[in-house]
Amino acid sequence: MDVNLNRNFEYYQSDKSLPCDCAGCRNFFVQIKEKFPELNEYLLSLNVDICRPLELIWDEIDNDNKIEYWDCQYVVFGNCENDFIKKIGNIEFNKNTNCHPSTGISEEHFVLAFGTIVLDKVIEF
Repeated sequence: MDVNLNRNFEYYQSDKSLPCDCAGCRNFFVQIKEKFPELNEYLLSLNVDICRPLELIWDEIDNDNKIEYWDCQYVVFGNCENDFIKKIGNIEFNKNTNCHPSTGISEEHFVLAFGTIVLDKVIEF
């Protein structure tokens, strides 16, 4: 993986990286740094803000007051081999090659994703 740290920093400071404001996403934002500090640290090493995902794919776990986030996707400037995998604990990061919304970005970039994680449901839906 070859990452453009300066470009990532600029992007994640801009309005272009502002995330969705739905309840499932807000639930993620209020917990992710505290519950998974090692994931936050890894993304910070790439100048990626864990609270500004491109896309979060999630579902409520029935009768358990939990939410499963099975794909957490981030824009990263630079390039990355298609078979990239990095494990942090039991969480796997990979290059998402075909299942994400359009980034609308013409510069060289890729979508880095991790999952699956489970968080408590702490935001009213």
